[in-house]
Parts: sequence; C-alpha cells; structure tokens
Amino acid sequence: MIKYLLILLPFFLSAIDLKELLIKIKSNELIKSYDYQTKSYDAQINSIDKSYLPSIDASLSASSSKVLSPDNAFSMESESFVPTAGLKLSVTLFDGFYKSNKKDDLKAQKQSTIHTKDATLKSLQLTLSELYFGSLNISEDIKALNTKHDMLVAQRFRLEQFYNNGIVTIDEVEKIKSAILANQIQLDELNYNLDRLKLNIEIISGISVKKLSYSTLLSPNNQKYSDSSEVLAMIKKVDSLNAQIKMNSASNYPLLNVSNTFSYSYYGDNYETPALLSTINLDMPKTQQKIALSLSMNITDFGASSLIGESLKLQKLSLLEQINYKKREKKSKFNLAIKYIKIAKSTIDTTKQNLIANQKTFDAIEKKYKARVVDNIAYLDALSSLSNAQATYAKSKNNYNKEIARYYYAQGKNLIQYIKVEK
Repeated sequence: MIKYLLILLPFFLSAIDLKELLIKIKSNELIKSYDYQTKSYDAQINSIDKSYLPSIDASLSASSSKVLSPDNAFSMESESFVPTAGLKLSVTLFDGFYKSNKKDDLKAQKQSTIHTKDATLKSLQLTLSELYFGSLNISEDIKALNTKHDMLVAQRFRLEQFYNNGIVTIDEVEKIKSAILANQIQLDELNYNLDRLKLNIEIISGISVKKLSYSTLLSPNNQKYSDSSEVLAMIKKVDSLNAQIKMNSASNYPLLNVSNTFSYSYYGDNYETPALLSTINLDMPKTQQKIALSLSMNITDFGASSLIGESLKLQKLSLLEQINYKKREKKSKFNLAIKYIKIAKSTIDTTKQNLIANQKTFDAIEKKYKARVVDNIAYLDALSSLSNAQATYAKSKNNYNKEIARYYYAQGKNLIQYIKVEK
C-alpha cells in the first residue's frame, strides 16, 4: 500500500506558479498590519467628527447642614441632608481650527499608510520574484548536473567493462569515479541552496513550496516613469506635517466654550426647627439653570509652542530632501532597469547560439569517443561544456524575467498584472 502511495504522491503535489505565490502575499502579516493601522486612523477621524457635537455630563452631589446647641457645643440640635442632581451640556464654539487640522493630519497619515502598504506589497513581490527565478536557475543547474551524472555513471560502467577485458587502464576508471564524486558535491550544494530559497519563498508567501512551475513576465512596452508608492507615502507625510504645524499655531487663537447647566435640589422637611430657620433662606429655588460663556487665550508660554513649530518645519524640510533623493534614486533605477533588460535579452541570444555550438561539438565528440578515437578526458570536457551551456541558456531566460520584474517594480506596477503562465 505504501509503495502505491509513493508512486501516486507526485501527482498530488501540484506545482506552484509565480502568480499564485504573489497573490498569497496579501495574507502576509506585514501587509495585514497596515490594514489595522488604516482602521485605527478611521476610528480617530470619526472621533474628531464626534467631538464637534455637544458633550453631556451628569452629576450628583449632596450637602449636609448641622446646627449645634447653644447650651452645649457638643450637642447637635438639628441636622439636614440635601441631595442635588445636575445635567450639563457644553460645546466648543472655536478652538483655533485645532480639530480640523487634526483631522487633516489623520487623513494624511492614513493615506501615507495606504501608500506604504502598497510599497511594501510591491517590494515583497519583487523579493519573491527574485527568489522564484533564482530557484528556477538552481533547478536548471541541478537538472544539468543530474544529466551529467547519468552520463558519467553510464561511462563508468562502460569503462569498467573495458578494464575487466584489459582494454583500458585503471586510472581512466578512477578519473570517471572522481568526476562522479565532484558532480555529486555540486549537486548537494545546489540542493541546499534551493531549499534555502524555497524556505524564504514560504516565509513571504505563507505556503509550503515543494515544486515550482515555470512562469514568465510580459515584455514591457515603452512606459514612462511615475512616482512610486514609496514616494507618494513620503509626500503624504509632508501633508501630515503641514497639518501639525497648523495645529501647533492653534495656541495663538482664543478658545471659546459655552455651557448650559441645569440642577435640581431636594430640601424636603429638613428646615422645620427654629435654629435652622434662622440660618437658611427658605426662598432658595429647587431648580437652577446656569448658562456660561467662557473665553480663554494663552498669553505666553515663553516660546515653547514656537520652538515646536520650528521643529516641525525642520522635519518637513528634511522629509522634502528625502523625497527629492528618493525620486532621483527611483528614476535612476528605472533607467538602469531598461538598460539591463536590453542586456539580458541580448544574453539570451548569445547563450542560445553557445548552446547550439556546444550541442554540435558534444555530438561529434561522443561519436568519436564511442569509436575510441578520443579519450574520456575529451568526452568529459565536452559533456561538461554542454551541461553548462544548457544551464546558462535556461538561466539567461530566468535572469531576463528577473530584470523585467525589477523594471515593473521601478515603474511602481503590480507584478500580478504582468505574469504569463506557460502552458
């Protein structure tokens, strides 16, 4: 039963293409964290909107009155207890535009977070694409070395037969064995590197990777450079600083508040004794309403707010310099990506011609080797050259796609839109 399961296992392990991997990035914890940050800003913005509405406060208090006996200071002649309930409605009429500027600040920070999320997503897409095509490169090297291994084993068997018949010497057999061991060492190293790259792919995508299917990217058309999400996020941070500078200047304006307080006191029958009647005003109202208008303004804080404003302006200037640098850097990388695409495309043509030449050379030497016209050293050299040419040609195509991915990243594009899955 286990034997049959092992035979069928490869059929259940479907290969994963680049598009599927890139889609999974949306579930990456780093990307999801930005969603929570965005929701946090939404909550704060809603809080600012609610703060424009009046606030209502309820209060409850109690007072106690005591009258001592004139004959004995330690004797209490009467006592009263008066509970009071109140309701206060207050609203800020003017706050120096602090709330409106605070709302603009939060909106700018929210947009900056959205752009940062997009920049992080595209950065992870590029990293994963480089790992993907790097894995395909190593797979091509492994494939070439496995082919070389099979041929070397076949030649070892052939030479061992010749040696047993006294046709060749033992040193030729040992050379083949040594070549097999050296080839295996390279295979082990490549398999380790492939596992390491697949592990990094799993970390980013969050899915287990056993086998990769071949995917390519669409060749780019003539597209103009545009600001990346990373630059847009920094621009929104400038907007946030502008709003904070205005918030800081709110201390230069007066603060105007209005309130309306309604209270009710219950006196009951506490004031029936002559002693208490002589100390209170029986005309005290049970209900009271108090309307208050308050105006306050900071006269001086000894330059503290102006220093904060200066600090914010310097932060803004610093960020503007970073934006200028980032724009120049991104544009340079975009132009460099165009140049590297042309070089990579030219490399494909060169490596293809090299593969054709090596294939013809190997076919000719293989015939001569079987006819005992050339020795095994010439055969191994030709085989090694052919294996390297095969791997180099395949890797040149992968490197071409890798440069296309870098081009789209520099252009600020979503790589998922430019994937072509090979059928």
